[in-house]
Amino acid sequence: MVVVYFSGTGNTRHLAKLLASRINSQAVSIEDNDAYYKISISDEIVFAFPVYSSGLPEIVRNFIDNNGILWNKKNIFIFVTAGMMYGPSIGIAACLLKSYGANILGSEFFKMPDCIGDVKLIVTLLPRRKNPQTILKSDSKMVELATKIINKEYPQVGLSIKLKPNALEKHSSSLKPKIDLDKCNNCRLCRKTCPSPDKCTQCYRCFSICPRQAITIMGKKVFTQYLYDDDNDKHLENVNSI
Repeated sequence: MVVVYFSGTGNTRHLAKLLASRINSQAVSIEDNDAYYKISISDEIVFAFPVYSSGLPEIVRNFIDNNGILWNKKNIFIFVTAGMMYGPSIGIAACLLKSYGANILGSEFFKMPDCIGDVKLIVTLLPRRKNPQTILKSDSKMVELATKIINKEYPQVGLSIKLKPNALEKHSSSLKPKIDLDKCNNCRLCRKTCPSPDKCTQCYRCFSICPRQAITIMGKKVFTQYLYDDDNDKHLENVNSI
Protein backbone atom coordinates (compact mmCIF):
# COMPACT_ATOMS: atom_id res chain seq x y z
CA MET A 1 0.00 0.00 0.00
CA VAL A 2 1.27 3.47 -0.88
CA VAL A 3 -0.01 6.76 0.59
CA VAL A 4 -0.48 9.34 -2.18
CA TYR A 5 -1.29 12.92 -1.24
CA PHE A 6 -1.50 16.55 -2.23
CA SER A 7 -0.80 19.15 0.44
CA GLY A 8 -0.82 22.91 0.07
CA THR A 9 0.49 24.04 3.44
CA GLY A 10 1.59 20.79 5.07
CA ASN A 11 -1.45 19.49 6.96
CA THR A 12 -2.25 16.60 4.65
CA ARG A 13 1.43 15.79 4.13
CA HIS A 14 1.92 15.53 7.91
CA LEU A 15 -0.95 13.09 8.32
CA ALA A 16 -0.01 11.12 5.21
CA LYS A 17 3.51 10.61 6.54
CA LEU A 18 2.18 9.67 9.97
CA LEU A 19 -0.12 7.05 8.44
CA ALA A 20 2.64 5.69 6.19
CA SER A 21 4.96 5.27 9.18
CA ARG A 22 2.28 3.32 11.04
CA ILE A 23 1.38 0.92 8.24
CA ASN A 24 4.97 0.37 7.06
CA SER A 25 4.38 2.20 3.80
CA GLN A 26 5.64 5.21 1.84
CA ALA A 27 4.07 8.63 1.44
CA VAL A 28 4.43 10.26 -1.98
CA SER A 29 3.17 13.63 -3.18
CA ILE A 30 1.42 13.92 -6.52
CA GLU A 31 4.01 16.64 -7.20
CA ASP A 32 6.82 14.06 -7.04
CA ASN A 33 8.21 12.73 -10.30
CA ASP A 34 7.89 9.11 -9.16
CA ALA A 35 4.26 9.36 -8.03
CA TYR A 36 2.95 7.75 -11.23
CA TYR A 37 5.35 4.81 -10.91
CA LYS A 38 4.62 4.17 -7.23
CA ILE A 39 0.89 4.17 -7.89
CA SER A 40 1.30 1.87 -10.89
CA ILE A 41 3.04 -0.84 -8.84
CA SER A 42 0.63 -0.69 -5.88
CA ASP A 43 -2.63 -2.62 -5.68
CA GLU A 44 -3.79 -0.70 -2.61
CA ILE A 45 -3.60 3.09 -2.32
CA VAL A 46 -4.44 5.69 0.28
CA PHE A 47 -5.37 8.90 -1.56
CA ALA A 48 -5.34 12.08 0.52
CA PHE A 49 -6.02 15.74 -0.14
CA PRO A 50 -7.29 18.95 1.52
CA VAL A 51 -10.84 20.13 0.94
CA TYR A 52 -11.23 23.43 -0.92
CA SER A 53 -14.70 25.01 -1.03
CA SER A 54 -16.25 21.64 -0.09
CA GLY A 55 -14.65 20.00 -3.13
CA LEU A 56 -11.39 18.79 -4.63
CA PRO A 57 -8.46 21.10 -5.31
CA GLU A 58 -8.25 21.61 -9.07
CA ILE A 59 -4.75 20.13 -9.07
CA VAL A 60 -6.11 16.92 -7.50
CA ARG A 61 -9.01 16.69 -9.94
CA ASN A 62 -6.61 17.12 -12.85
CA PHE A 63 -4.25 14.48 -11.47
CA ILE A 64 -7.08 11.95 -11.25
CA ASP A 65 -8.37 12.75 -14.75
CA ASN A 66 -4.96 12.97 -16.42
CA ASN A 67 -3.92 9.58 -15.06
CA GLY A 68 -7.18 7.72 -15.49
CA ILE A 69 -5.56 4.43 -16.52
CA LEU A 70 -3.69 4.31 -13.21
CA TRP A 71 -6.81 3.77 -11.12
CA ASN A 72 -8.19 0.71 -12.91
CA LYS A 73 -8.60 -2.22 -10.49
CA LYS A 74 -6.90 -0.32 -7.66
CA ASN A 75 -8.26 -0.58 -4.11
CA ILE A 76 -8.33 2.96 -2.75
CA PHE A 77 -8.93 4.44 0.70
CA ILE A 78 -9.57 8.21 0.77
CA PHE A 79 -8.90 10.65 3.55
CA VAL A 80 -9.36 14.41 3.48
CA THR A 81 -8.38 17.32 5.70
CA ALA A 82 -10.26 20.58 6.29
CA GLY A 83 -10.61 23.40 8.75
CA MET A 84 -14.36 22.97 9.03
CA MET A 85 -16.41 20.59 6.85
CA TYR A 86 -15.64 18.11 4.09
CA GLY A 87 -18.95 18.54 2.20
CA PRO A 88 -19.27 16.35 -0.91
CA SER A 89 -15.49 16.18 -1.47
CA ILE A 90 -15.12 12.52 -0.48
CA GLY A 91 -18.10 11.45 -2.57
CA ILE A 92 -16.83 13.36 -5.61
CA ALA A 93 -13.37 11.81 -5.35
CA ALA A 94 -14.87 8.34 -4.89
CA CYS A 95 -17.14 8.69 -7.93
CA LEU A 96 -14.30 9.99 -10.09
CA LEU A 97 -11.96 7.17 -9.10
CA LYS A 98 -14.69 4.55 -9.59
CA SER A 99 -15.36 5.94 -13.05
CA TYR A 100 -11.79 4.92 -13.90
CA GLY A 101 -12.27 1.41 -12.54
CA ALA A 102 -11.15 1.82 -8.94
CA ASN A 103 -12.67 0.06 -5.93
CA ILE A 104 -13.22 2.36 -2.94
CA LEU A 105 -12.36 0.68 0.36
CA GLY A 106 -13.49 3.50 2.63
CA SER A 107 -12.82 7.06 3.72
CA GLU A 108 -12.12 9.33 6.67
CA PHE A 109 -12.05 13.04 7.54
CA PHE A 110 -9.51 14.90 9.68
CA LYS A 111 -9.99 18.39 11.03
CA MET A 112 -6.81 20.46 10.75
CA PRO A 113 -5.95 24.18 11.02
CA ASP A 114 -7.34 26.21 8.13
CA CYS A 115 -4.84 27.78 5.75
CA ILE A 116 -7.09 30.68 4.71
CA GLY A 117 -5.64 33.59 6.63
CA ASP A 118 -6.86 36.56 4.63
CA VAL A 119 -10.59 36.26 5.32
CA LYS A 120 -11.57 37.82 8.65
CA LEU A 121 -14.70 35.68 9.13
CA ILE A 122 -12.79 32.40 8.73
CA VAL A 123 -9.97 33.55 11.00
CA THR A 124 -12.54 34.60 13.62
CA LEU A 125 -14.53 31.34 13.41
CA LEU A 126 -11.39 29.21 13.70
CA PRO A 127 -9.30 30.77 16.49
CA ARG A 128 -5.60 29.95 16.04
CA ARG A 129 -5.09 29.28 19.75
CA LYS A 130 -6.89 25.94 19.25
CA ASN A 131 -4.57 24.75 16.48
CA PRO A 132 -2.17 22.70 18.65
CA GLN A 133 -5.09 20.81 20.21
CA THR A 134 -6.68 20.28 16.79
CA ILE A 135 -3.48 18.75 15.42
CA LEU A 136 -3.01 16.46 18.44
CA LYS A 137 -6.58 15.15 18.09
CA SER A 138 -6.07 14.39 14.40
CA ASP A 139 -2.72 12.73 15.09
CA SER A 140 -4.41 10.44 17.61
CA LYS A 141 -7.25 9.76 15.20
CA MET A 142 -4.75 8.88 12.46
CA VAL A 143 -2.99 6.38 14.71
CA GLU A 144 -6.37 4.73 15.28
CA LEU A 145 -7.06 4.73 11.54
CA ALA A 146 -3.74 3.02 10.87
CA THR A 147 -4.76 0.15 13.14
CA LYS A 148 -8.10 -0.13 11.36
CA ILE A 149 -6.43 -0.21 7.94
CA ILE A 150 -4.02 -2.92 9.09
CA ASN A 151 -7.03 -4.94 10.30
CA LYS A 152 -8.91 -4.12 7.07
CA GLU A 153 -11.64 -2.30 8.99
CA TYR A 154 -12.38 0.69 6.77
CA PRO A 155 -14.50 3.67 7.93
CA GLN A 156 -17.01 4.93 5.35
CA VAL A 157 -17.15 8.63 6.24
CA GLY A 158 -18.80 10.81 3.61
CA LEU A 159 -19.44 8.06 1.07
CA SER A 160 -23.20 7.98 1.64
CA ILE A 161 -23.74 11.70 0.93
CA LYS A 162 -25.98 12.14 -2.09
CA LEU A 163 -24.25 14.20 -4.75
CA LYS A 164 -25.90 16.88 -6.86
CA PRO A 165 -26.37 16.02 -10.57
CA ASN A 166 -23.59 18.41 -11.58
CA ALA A 167 -21.21 17.43 -8.75
CA LEU A 168 -18.69 15.79 -11.07
CA GLU A 169 -18.47 18.73 -13.45
CA LYS A 170 -15.21 20.62 -13.37
CA HIS A 171 -15.42 23.99 -11.63
CA SER A 172 -12.59 26.39 -12.34
CA SER A 173 -12.09 29.52 -10.27
CA SER A 174 -10.68 32.79 -11.58
CA LEU A 175 -9.14 33.61 -8.19
CA LYS A 176 -5.40 34.08 -8.18
CA PRO A 177 -2.80 35.58 -5.85
CA LYS A 178 -2.67 39.35 -5.54
CA ILE A 179 0.77 40.78 -4.83
CA ASP A 180 1.37 43.99 -2.91
CA LEU A 181 4.33 45.40 -4.84
CA ASP A 182 5.15 47.80 -2.01
CA LYS A 183 5.84 44.82 0.28
CA CYS A 184 7.24 42.31 -2.24
CA ASN A 185 11.05 42.06 -2.32
CA ASN A 186 11.05 39.84 -5.42
CA CYS A 187 12.51 36.83 -3.59
CA ARG A 188 10.41 34.61 -5.93
CA LEU A 189 9.85 32.05 -3.18
CA CYS A 190 6.20 31.93 -4.19
CA ARG A 191 7.05 30.96 -7.77
CA LYS A 192 9.66 28.40 -6.73
CA THR A 193 7.26 26.49 -4.50
CA CYS A 194 4.01 26.85 -6.46
CA PRO A 195 2.53 23.42 -7.33
CA SER A 196 0.48 24.78 -10.22
CA PRO A 197 2.18 27.77 -11.88
CA ASP A 198 -0.08 27.77 -14.95
CA LYS A 199 -3.36 27.94 -13.01
CA CYS A 200 -3.82 28.85 -9.35
CA THR A 201 -5.22 25.92 -7.37
CA GLN A 202 -5.82 28.14 -4.30
CA CYS A 203 -3.69 26.00 -2.04
CA TYR A 204 -2.48 29.08 -0.11
CA ARG A 205 1.13 27.86 -0.17
CA CYS A 206 2.47 31.10 -1.61
CA PHE A 207 0.35 33.12 0.81
CA SER A 208 1.63 31.14 3.77
CA ILE A 209 5.35 31.18 2.92
CA CYS A 210 5.69 34.81 1.85
CA PRO A 211 8.16 36.37 4.31
CA ARG A 212 6.84 39.87 3.59
CA GLN A 213 3.11 39.05 3.85
CA ALA A 214 2.76 40.55 0.40
CA ILE A 215 0.25 38.03 -0.99
CA THR A 216 -3.51 37.71 -0.58
CA ILE A 217 -5.94 35.46 -2.44
CA MET A 218 -9.56 35.54 -1.24
CA GLY A 219 -9.24 38.59 0.99
CA LYS A 220 -7.35 41.85 1.01
CA LYS A 221 -5.39 41.66 4.28
CA VAL A 222 -3.09 39.08 5.85
CA PHE A 223 -4.46 38.23 9.29
CA THR A 224 -2.48 35.03 9.85
CA GLN A 225 -0.16 32.68 7.96
CA TYR A 226 -0.01 28.95 8.62
CA LEU A 227 2.33 26.11 7.61
CA TYR A 228 3.02 22.66 8.99
CA ASP A 229 6.78 22.12 9.05
CA ASP A 230 7.41 18.37 8.84
CA ASP A 231 11.16 18.77 9.12
CA ASN A 232 10.73 20.00 12.67
CA ASP A 233 7.35 18.32 13.31
CA LYS A 234 5.53 21.50 14.27
CA HIS A 235 3.15 24.08 12.87
CA LEU A 236 4.36 27.61 12.17
CA GLU A 237 2.19 30.71 12.41
CA ASN A 238 2.46 34.45 11.99
CA VAL A 239 -0.56 36.18 13.52
CA ASN A 240 -1.49 39.83 13.00
CA SER A 241 -4.18 41.80 14.82
CA ILE A 242 -7.69 41.42 13.41
